[in-house]
Amino acid sequence: MQLEGDNRLANLLSYIEFKKAVTLEELADRMHVTTKTIRNDIKELNGMLEGSGVIEGFGGKYRLYLLNQEYFRKCRDKIYMHDEYMNSPAKRYAYIMDQLLHADKPYLTEELAYEMNVGRTTVNGDLKRLRTMLEGYNVKIKGQVNAGIWLSGDEMYLRLFILENMYEMIYKNYELPEDVGEYIEAICDRYYLDTGTRDYFLRSFILMVDRISQGHTLKELDKKYHDLYETDPFKFARKVAKATEKMMGLSISQEEVIFLCLPIAGMRTTTNEKGRQLIEISEEVAELVIAIMDRIAYEMNFHISPTDLLDEFVYHLNFMLNRMKYRFYLKNPLLPDIKQKYPVAYKMAELAKKEIEERMSVKVIDAELGFMASYFSVFLEEQKVMGRPGYHVAIVTKNNMTTIRLMEIQLKKVLPDSTTFVFYEKEEINDKILSRYDLVLSTERLQVDIKIPVVYLSEIFDETEISRKIEQIRFLSKGEIKVKSGLNSLIASLVEPETFFILPKNLSFKETVEYLLDSLIEEEMITEEFRTRMLQREEKVTMLFDENIGFPHILYEGSSLIFALGVMKREKEEEGLRIVFLLGLPNNKDLDDQVLMKIYDEIISIAGNQEMVQDICQLESAREFYDYVIKNNDFFE
Repeated sequence: MQLEGDNRLANLLSYIEFKKAVTLEELADRMHVTTKTIRNDIKELNGMLEGSGVIEGFGGKYRLYLLNQEYFRKCRDKIYMHDEYMNSPAKRYAYIMDQLLHADKPYLTEELAYEMNVGRTTVNGDLKRLRTMLEGYNVKIKGQVNAGIWLSGDEMYLRLFILENMYEMIYKNYELPEDVGEYIEAICDRYYLDTGTRDYFLRSFILMVDRISQGHTLKELDKKYHDLYETDPFKFARKVAKATEKMMGLSISQEEVIFLCLPIAGMRTTTNEKGRQLIEISEEVAELVIAIMDRIAYEMNFHISPTDLLDEFVYHLNFMLNRMKYRFYLKNPLLPDIKQKYPVAYKMAELAKKEIEERMSVKVIDAELGFMASYFSVFLEEQKVMGRPGYHVAIVTKNNMTTIRLMEIQLKKVLPDSTTFVFYEKEEINDKILSRYDLVLSTERLQVDIKIPVVYLSEIFDETEISRKIEQIRFLSKGEIKVKSGLNSLIASLVEPETFFILPKNLSFKETVEYLLDSLIEEEMITEEFRTRMLQREEKVTMLFDENIGFPHILYEGSSLIFALGVMKREKEEEGLRIVFLLGLPNNKDLDDQVLMKIYDEIISIAGNQEMVQDICQLESAREFYDYVIKNNDFFE
């Protein structure tokens, strides 16, 4: 359990400043408070900014408007420093741990209360909280209130607790001898260690030096740490230890060297090839990567193509396994943002976690899910760019060279570089001419009968909106699906009145899937073969997304994309299945993984919004679903 920054106003201001636009709900979730508290915090922040800036809400989203950049920086610095020391629980926890770490006899709680200028009740409450936090570390706070308290337990895990939870608050002012600091910086340079690894190594080094100086040394270590003896990270740490013994006159044992090598064995990443001299990749890790990709392909129907980054991912997993095995946990402050912005990649990371835990017998913490999702998001983006075809585009507009030039500049921002444009006036075109193109863009209403997509736009248009329209129409035209203009939701464009179903309650998920398939057969939309394949896939791997949502889907040999939406009406307090999205995706290159990724993206976003899940399960028709999406169109941007 890690302590987050306790200056909520500073955290709130920083988040709004960097996010640009954010909802009250997102802020409340981020800060672990209610929306009412966030409103009050924003009001307080606006007062503290003293007119240099203001946080205002518009269209459901809050933004920071800077009115005086120079004065804003001064106000912001004051807010960041605004912290009454002992009114902060996190700071009190750190103070207590600091005293216990450096005490040579039991510490009276009465003394702690006096030093912190708080009541005994507050100290006892803080101690209760600290004992809870220490439960997973094989460390206890022992003793009695009147007789004094002390730390007891495994020294290795006590150090790991400090590193993970409160190192900054206890050791932020600790200074090493100048020659020692210069030596560590030089050897890190020599081995090309990245900034993050240097920082973790330096923290471990300072903590080790302080604990040895206090007479608290590592003795017998858990057997799993024995695997690190004589590895390259161990040899690196031993080199540092020997130099430290000479410079500081300390005696550093083999067990201390093991502790010192943990940041190297579990480093976050390497910056270049030379930095990999401390790394040895096992065949087992390489096989694990293949197994992860196979699992994603099987359960999600996504096939990740190898890229240059795949080697980096192999190295990352190697380090991660060491971190999990030796319990050297890293913080990932970007985890909430990654989960929100890259839901499909995060889903892939969750599958990777399952594969890793099953094959390697380690527990993967949430922070590592965020790191893996970052890799998967890059894989998906690179694959998207590689698979993005150039278009042969016909543009129908009035023959004005300035207008034509302006449109061409705008379109080049949203279409692939290999796209070719041919401009026509309305009088010059007919069905035969336009049918030669992949896409038609027009500023005038056309009376044509062609199968290729037609997108209407003005001479000056919103590039983001047009890009979304073009991508959506490309997906849907390949699957022979009608486009519903203006909707940001691909799912809403896929749902038709005849493919919206109200599901019987109290069916199992398998029975619900069977019900949907039977209904689609009655509508003559699928074949018995399709039904059989879907049920066979469900037998092998359940497609129940979570307790509320199911997503049965298959690739099949057909030309049309099949999509159905089933809702099961439930009261808010009821448990059980609420929504089922059923998808049959033609197994061809035209309808590529981007369609599936977009659908996954929307489903994951819906699943993460319990209010929306409950609203959708109460709808009674496709028309009501369209109306609901229109009202919440911004949600699907």
